[in-house]
Amino acid sequence: MSSRFSVAGAVGAPTVGSPSGTASAPAHEVSVGSRVRVRDHEGEEEFLIVDHAEADVTRRRISALSPLGSALMGRQAGESVRVRTPVGVRSVTLLAVY
Repeated sequence: MSSRFSVAGAVGAPTVGSPSGTASAPAHEVSVGSRVRVRDHEGEEEFLIVDHAEADVTRRRISALSPLGSALMGRQAGESVRVRTPVGVRSVTLLAVY
């Protein structure tokens, strides 16, 4: 799954979702600093949502501005989003927000 959500070269826009990462976001909503567990048709993966300057896919840190990061911003566990990635559109379910 990590290659599909690679930060490098993935600048496209998500098909749903909008950034709303604020310091006052509830703990159960995705914001910058949230650790998230997601699932798609190939399995589950966990990421930390970070500022674009801190993004490092090798350390499982994805930018809030990346296609997946921006689609998840403000979402809660149980919601699904469609994300445009370098390899096509993927349906992703948010399993948990830590």
